[in-house]
Amino acid sequence: MNPRALLRYTAFALGGLLVVLLVVAGYIAATFDPNDYKDEVSALVQRSKGRDLRFDGPVTLMFWPNLGAELKSVQLSEPGGKGEFVAVDSLRASLQVMPLLGGRVVVNGVDVAGLRASIRRDADGRFNFADLLSKSEEKSERVAFDVASVRVRDSRIDYADASGTRLSIDGINLKTGSLRETSARDIEVKARLADPKQPVSVQAEVASAEFGDTLGASGVQVKVASEGPSGKLDAQVDLERVAQQTGKLVGEDLKLKAVVDAGDTRLDLRADTARFGQTDGGLQTAPLNATLSGKAAGASLDLKLTSPLALDLAQKRLRLTAMDLRFSAKKQTVDLNGALKGPAEFALAAQTLRLPGFDLDLTAASPNLTGGPLAARLGGDLDADIAARKADLRFNGKVDGHAVSGTLAAEAAGTPAVRANVQARDVDIARVIARVSPSDLLSGKGDLDLKVTTRGDTPQAMTQALNGDGAVRLRDGAVKGLDLNASLREATAAVRKALGKQTGNAVKTKRTDFSEMLATFTIRDGVLDNRDLALKSPLLRVAGAGTVDLVKGELDYGVKASLVASREGQGGAERSQVSGITVPVRLFGPLAAPQYSIDFASMLSADNLQRAIADPAAAKEAAKDAVRDARDQVKGVKDSVKDLKGLFGR
Repeated sequence: MNPRALLRYTAFALGGLLVVLLVVAGYIAATFDPNDYKDEVSALVQRSKGRDLRFDGPVTLMFWPNLGAELKSVQLSEPGGKGEFVAVDSLRASLQVMPLLGGRVVVNGVDVAGLRASIRRDADGRFNFADLLSKSEEKSERVAFDVASVRVRDSRIDYADASGTRLSIDGINLKTGSLRETSARDIEVKARLADPKQPVSVQAEVASAEFGDTLGASGVQVKVASEGPSGKLDAQVDLERVAQQTGKLVGEDLKLKAVVDAGDTRLDLRADTARFGQTDGGLQTAPLNATLSGKAAGASLDLKLTSPLALDLAQKRLRLTAMDLRFSAKKQTVDLNGALKGPAEFALAAQTLRLPGFDLDLTAASPNLTGGPLAARLGGDLDADIAARKADLRFNGKVDGHAVSGTLAAEAAGTPAVRANVQARDVDIARVIARVSPSDLLSGKGDLDLKVTTRGDTPQAMTQALNGDGAVRLRDGAVKGLDLNASLREATAAVRKALGKQTGNAVKTKRTDFSEMLATFTIRDGVLDNRDLALKSPLLRVAGAGTVDLVKGELDYGVKASLVASREGQGGAERSQVSGITVPVRLFGPLAAPQYSIDFASMLSADNLQRAIADPAAAKEAAKDAVRDARDQVKGVKDSVKDLKGLFGR
């Protein structure tokens, strides 16, 4: 066959086919009226779902670009025909041609514009569309639901629940792939949360979904973005699968990532869990892994959390049943690192936090903190009221190697206030003093009880408002700065010269050891006051009283040191049972560099003073006798004590 003949026959064939199609279209237009199906479809919906489906506008048949029909003003009621559930301004459906020749309707594609839906959730958690998700037991012989694609444009959903929550979502645009009575594929949704102050846009994709007796979806991805006066948020949730089982939702392989950028705050959140499920009152997950990093309130943060999670929606309560939180925070010169373990409970409505039975490991480092990083390991209970900005802490454990226990209460509303009741045992007092002061006047180990209150906006204001009381019991230590043995030698020369005083600076190399030291004190407006210092050593008995101004960093303190002729020390003969000499010493000046003053004149008795007035020569002899007595007492214990060290100093 030559090419011209082939082209001629092809043209005849195409022309014949076109004629047939025109004849078919004319036949359909003449014999098929889609309005005939309106009542049947409405009756089917009424019988199967108990809802009213109304077609207020006509159903128009279309032949281009596809064979189909267009519906105007369609409404679907709530269950029982009460109220409007869904309304549509315009709905276009394209139909498959061949089923129409047999009198059946098979939908090929749907295009919806101006859809409005009202979603309600009752107190039992049941949605007003739940009945539409169940598989229909009645089917029409003339209408089949098999849609190749669905498109929804410019639509809106209003949500409300029994708790009073109201939410409006507009700008909804939806596209799907194949959509059947019990399944759908390739779903894409874009929408906007209608909030003029902080609009939120949402974009969701679902690879496949199931309806009917089983509700489920696979390959779910949801993106949320918001930008407004409150800042910027970008979040994404990926879910491998979610399904309804025995009336409750369960999910697998959930991943979340979010970035918050608001002013000086920028946080990056990542979280994932292998499984989660709906409970009677909320939601529960397998171990949740979450990380948070970034900056907030001028501090850099890095947190890592692992714990199963339980959310009670009815009580608005969140529980981390086995929390393991690792954290680090750095702000200016302070660097914190630690781990917090134990259960945690957040009351979302009341804004309270409970940590019953927690374990805390904490390390604090700062160039301003002498002696290197400070470490703490504590256990206890914490109750915090976030709304009222206050917290109560009960704790026990170790801080900087010292055993501690007690309570701490803090309030940040208004002027910050703190109440503390602390008991510390086996304390290295020199190490404690070195943490808070350049002074090292005291060393030894023992117990400290402290009960204080304060308030203020700055550390200085808190120091000025410090009030309370306490007690200290030390053993096997030293008071540094003055060597009493050397002072007695100096006293010999001083007394020989005349009655007077000696003044000097405390010297680091001088010290007086003690076997026991006891003292109680009060603190009033930042000034520590002690009246009952009692210090014992193999050679000394010391009594003291005075004040320490914590605000100014100064002290004014007086002690009387009595030399003991017995080396039995603590538990040995008291001063009343031994002969001795008393040395009055006054400490004064800044804590960092205190001075001392020794009043040698008061070392003489009243009789000797009277003799000094009447007979200076006799006074000299009395002074010599006192010095000789002191020398004899020192000589008596010198063989058994290798080093008699100073009384006060650094």
